[in-house]
Amino acid sequence: MKPLNPKHILLVRSAYPSKEFVLKKLKSLDYYVVILDTEKSCPDVYADEWIVADLTNYEECLTKIKAYIDTPGNHLDGTLTFWEEAILLTAKITDTFDWTGNPFESVAKIKNKFTFREVCSEHGLPSPRHHTLKNREDILDVPQKLQFPLVIKPMYGACSAFVIRVDTIEELEKGYDAIRHYITSFWLAPEWENVEVFVEEYIDGTEVDIDMLLQDGEVKFWSISDNFQTHEPYFIETGQAIPSRLPQAKQDALVRMATKVLSELGIKNGVIHFEAKSSSVGPVPIEINLRMGGDEVYSFVKHAWNVDLIENAAKIAVGEPLKVRKPSQPLIHLEGKYFLPIKEGLVRKIDIDQKIHTDFHLFELRLTKNIGDKILLPPQDFDYMGWITATGKDAKQATSNLERLFSEVRFTITPYEKLDLQKHI
Repeated sequence: MKPLNPKHILLVRSAYPSKEFVLKKLKSLDYYVVILDTEKSCPDVYADEWIVADLTNYEECLTKIKAYIDTPGNHLDGTLTFWEEAILLTAKITDTFDWTGNPFESVAKIKNKFTFREVCSEHGLPSPRHHTLKNREDILDVPQKLQFPLVIKPMYGACSAFVIRVDTIEELEKGYDAIRHYITSFWLAPEWENVEVFVEEYIDGTEVDIDMLLQDGEVKFWSISDNFQTHEPYFIETGQAIPSRLPQAKQDALVRMATKVLSELGIKNGVIHFEAKSSSVGPVPIEINLRMGGDEVYSFVKHAWNVDLIENAAKIAVGEPLKVRKPSQPLIHLEGKYFLPIKEGLVRKIDIDQKIHTDFHLFELRLTKNIGDKILLPPQDFDYMGWITATGKDAKQATSNLERLFSEVRFTITPYEKLDLQKHI
């Protein structure tokens, strides 16, 4: 039976269809969902009402939200987003209407990766040395300020796009030129605050994701997933595993570091996707995403620990106290791997061994490319063709099952040069 007086929640940007699973979950929880977006972007079954406004125009959004609230019979209990490019707007909304959230000033400092490094340094928190690159001439100052290897990256960004390891001044110049050439054509770039870049010293060690639930400054839940080694010089994700295989002492150190960083930066509420490294000098933050992680994060945490990040994010947003019970041991071990292209061209064929669908250890198979789709490699594009996830009773079995299942999915890509040749025959 549905509640007589459901909580009214404002979802900033539906991000349909990639976040359809989020919309379905919110509706299953019986929230009255009002969606703020630039247009009615998803089926009405997911939205009880719409507020249509330009998401890049904060004043227009705030004015329309106020008009909605001021209409007799309307009210909102809180707001949240699951879309990285809507984080700043959501913070502006919570500040304006005094809803549960995090201060806009703090969110703005974290959202800008360079400013995040600056703030960490000011607070005595772990941070690699870094230097802004306002123009190509600034590269000349880098060898005097920083030590190679380095990482060049955008101040804003997503999907690890345009994050490049460089080992020499020549590679830095080449990487800088590539970013400046391609970045404005990246599909998410129009939503970023700017396309400026900076460089920082490379952090060694194991990269992890720390998924956290934070309410009134208290960590109510955390989970660590290991990220597999990326294919440098680009930092495209290759796969991940949950629970972490790191020693418990290193996991505890990572959580202490993340908790301290969030506290020092004034972050007290929300579902947090905290990227970090367990390095040779201890835990070091990479960046903080003030929203639920994408791709497999929700399902990984849900099935390994029986904790629903969407449900708890909504509860935090509307002020419902969290009562999270994390089991002492993971319910299942999961390991996933991305299908990454090794050459450019067109997807000509996708072969999937049909027995894969009846395999007990297949957890998820998600394809993001279809036959005929174009494939480009970094730095032109930073896409993948999908992912596959396997289960196991322990880490070793999950790894074995994943390797077996991964080999049962094959892509045939016709290189562009062959296509051009055929065109002239």
